[in-house]
Amino acid sequence: MSSNWLSLPQIRTIVFGVVTVFSIIELALSAHSLSATNSFGFYFTYDAFALAVSLLSLLTIPAMFVIDLLRRGAFTSLILVELIWLGILWVLWLASAADSASATSGADCNLNDFFFIPSWFSTVCNETKAVTAFGWLTWAALTGYLVDLLVVSINAHNSGKPIWKSSVRDASSNNANSNLGMSSETKAPVSQQQHQVPVLQQTYPPQQAVPPASNYPGTATV
Repeated sequence: MSSNWLSLPQIRTIVFGVVTVFSIIELALSAHSLSATNSFGFYFTYDAFALAVSLLSLLTIPAMFVIDLLRRGAFTSLILVELIWLGILWVLWLASAADSASATSGADCNLNDFFFIPSWFSTVCNETKAVTAFGWLTWAALTGYLVDLLVVSINAHNSGKPIWKSSVRDASSNNANSNLGMSSETKAPVSQQQHQVPVLQQTYPPQQAVPPASNYPGTATV
């Protein structure tokens, strides 16, 4: 199911990079919102949840990518492990985005004109909406990669070549080598047929047997 322009390892690199960048943004926004509200003796639970999810992603996603580059066949690079852990992060990002979205649903962040609204409310409200947006974007990136990786793994399992205990890089290289071998085998008979020179066999008419001379009348026999 991977794209015709990008291989699965390339998609993995892009998604891991996007998730890392969005996690940094999410961490900064939620930390600033928590700092602003803590000064008044309270905090919003969705900001704390977003902070925890983004921090957990920053501690694991880059580590999984770097370990896969430095050590081939590491436990954290196995497709089965990657599917399980990214699935857990997928659930956490979904819950975080939904929690912050429900808190700011229908909220108007431009209420500073009212004297009873504190000045920090507009900033925290806008930051919460940004936290919600980046939460959904991160969840969407993980969804696309998980679906792609799961479809490729199931297809490989059904074809008799399971890749659950392989890394994405190894599975992609093995698949490319097998496709190369199949293409060379299919091209070999064609090339042999093209180089075959047809052999023309010359046929001659059958020769008629000449009867002995003794069978003709008037022929003297000795």
